[in-house]
Parts: sequence; structure tokens; C-alpha cells
Amino acid sequence: MTRETANQISENLYNVIQETEQSQVNVISTGDKLTANLDLASETESAFEKILETFLQLKNDISDYKSLTTQIHQSSSSIGVSIGEFSSVVEETSASLQEISSSVAFQTEQYEHLVESIKKAHYSMEHLINLQK
Repeated sequence: MTRETANQISENLYNVIQETEQSQVNVISTGDKLTANLDLASETESAFEKILETFLQLKNDISDYKSLTTQIHQSSSSIGVSIGEFSSVVEETSASLQEISSSVAFQTEQYEHLVESIKKAHYSMEHLINLQK
């Protein structure tokens, strides 16, 4: 071998070593990026799991609220019916109280006539007793 060939081989080996070192740096950089991307993907997956969990809880809460709303609606209907029935009872009671009031007024008037008649009878009796004396 000649010196020129040896220099050429040396230069080629030096270039290969530099390219290998540069490839090694690139592979390490790519590995670091892949690791960072895997960490990010893991964090993203965890975030989506939390989002899914939150949506499932929200779905359950909405279902519970729907059930409560249905119960409130049913209770409102029952209360409406009860109020209607109570209103009817109040009207009947009011009518009965009005009848009683009228009856009491009539009885009071009759009592006043009776008292007046008793007074007249008493006066007449006193008058008769005085006439017999």
C-alpha cells in the first residue's frame, strides 16, 4: 500500500467515525424525543381517562336530576289534586258555615221574638195580678 492509499483509508475511516458519532447523537436525540412523546401520550391518556370519568359522573348526575325532576313533577301533580280537593272541602265548609250563620241568625230572631212574647206575657200576667188586687 501506498501512503496515498493509507491516507485515503484514514480519511474515509475518520468520515465514517464522524458520521457514526453524528448518527449516535441523532439516535439519542430521537430517543429523547420518543421518550418525551411517550410521556406526553401517557399524560394525554390519563387526562382522557379523567375526562371520561367526569363525563360518566355527569351522566349519572343528570340521570339523578332527571329522576328528582320526575318526582317533583309527580309531587306537584299530587299537591295540585290535593289543593283541588281541599278547595272543594273549603267551599263546602264555607257553604255549611253560611247555612249555620243563617240558621243562627234565624234562631236569634226567633229567640228575640220569644223573649218579647215572654215579656208581653209577663207584663200581661202582672197586669192581671194587679187587676185582681
